[in-house]
Amino acid sequence: MYAQNTEHEMDQFAAGQRLGECLVRGCVVFTGVVQSVGDPQTEPGERDPKRAMTTRRVDVKVSEWLFGTPGGNSVQLLYAAAPEETKTAMGPWLPWQKVTVATGRELLVARWAGDAPRATWMGKPEDIALVVSDKARFGVIRDAITEHRRFEHTPSAVEAIPQLIRHRQDNLFAGYALTYLMEGEAARDVDRAATVLSQLIGDELLPHVGRVAIGAWLASTFYRFNNSVRQSSTQALVNAASADRATVSFPAVSALMKLANLQTLNLPRFANDARHRKVVENYRAFLAQEKGQQASPELESRLGLR
Repeated sequence: MYAQNTEHEMDQFAAGQRLGECLVRGCVVFTGVVQSVGDPQTEPGERDPKRAMTTRRVDVKVSEWLFGTPGGNSVQLLYAAAPEETKTAMGPWLPWQKVTVATGRELLVARWAGDAPRATWMGKPEDIALVVSDKARFGVIRDAITEHRRFEHTPSAVEAIPQLIRHRQDNLFAGYALTYLMEGEAARDVDRAATVLSQLIGDELLPHVGRVAIGAWLASTFYRFNNSVRQSSTQALVNAASADRATVSFPAVSALMKLANLQTLNLPRFANDARHRKVVENYRAFLAQEKGQQASPELESRLGLR
């Protein structure tokens, strides 16, 4: 279930985010069978072997092109393993983590298009966005690609994303869908993207990391919304901030603090009711848990605490 947020579920959500970034920015997606795996090679240019990435050439015979412009019947990929010692968790090895690479193994690969904006490593754009060796995951990725085409063709289709996420209850699909809203739909119609995301900020079925991402996006993109959407998204944040569960309320409280500090928040006036008391309670609990978090005098003033 979403609420448990196991390591596996977190990994699946992150995989969905990478798929979403790739589909929106430009990529090809294909399935194929590994034909050969080369010997391990140490990353050139790094003197300390413990800090060097290990790579292997992987030859793949393409079975099916799922998205983007087909590129032939065979491809060569560069498998990457993280260094023993590294100061960053991000690198070309990230898409390959927890992937089984062996001769005869079928893979699903999302590969960046040449001009797509993405992370770089040693001054060069990374090549691979996502690799999956668990065939049980292939179906949900195919479904995400199908929905992606529908969203691009019919903009209003994104309004069904909350129902799709709740129906599928799959973290990979949820990661894809939220990323599409934040990167794809937001570039086309930021108000529609914000309206849909606001419906999900308080959804208990969404993984905690998803609500954190929504709260951060609403706060950072708030200035782009029209006045009506600002009001509705603020109301959604207030409702979520008054939730009983901290995993639901804390991301909303964090977003309200950022907006109040930027003085872009038009917080509705509270009566001294149960919801107001719950927002105050959750705000104080958030500060107590997040030890390095500074209090927000602006939000406290709007909540009547100053």
